[in-house]
Amino acid sequence: MVLNVKNNLVTLKGGSKVTDENGNEVLKVNGVFGSFTHKKVIADMSDKKVFTVRNKFWRFFRYSALIYDKDGKKILKITKKYFSFRNYIVEDYTSDSVWTMEGPIYPRDITVKKDDVTIGVIHDNFDFIRDTFSVKAEENYEYIMVALCIAVDNIYDAQRKNK
Repeated sequence: MVLNVKNNLVTLKGGSKVTDENGNEVLKVNGVFGSFTHKKVIADMSDKKVFTVRNKFWRFFRYSALIYDKDGKKILKITKKYFSFRNYIVEDYTSDSVWTMEGPIYPRDITVKKDDVTIGVIHDNFDFIRDTFSVKAEENYEYIMVALCIAVDNIYDAQRKNK
């Protein structure tokens, strides 16, 4: 399944919309106004929280984002590797699964693997006005792939603001 993640054009909180191939809205991403960690809540269309994504507050040389489940339990930590453009270290706090997120500079794709099985690809679309991503996910991994996409976008935003 292919999902499109588009940041809202004008917003104070930093929200996004997630649509499917037909343009139907699937998920809502709501930012928190004034959050130092760029906290974003991913909810389904009935406003039930699915995931929470936020940047790590303390940063020592590398940018990181954390993903929490609907109950507030930390499930994943995504950290940008040193001297790389699209390579990330993923720590899984709920199981012994090995996650990898890697991609070349061109094409602008990040391949996500769990236990050496590809579960999805995040494609960074080129848009001058706002950040847009296409997320191609395997069945049962759609929502976690959107959360990973939001985490990568949070890391990109933190890097841009600190330059």
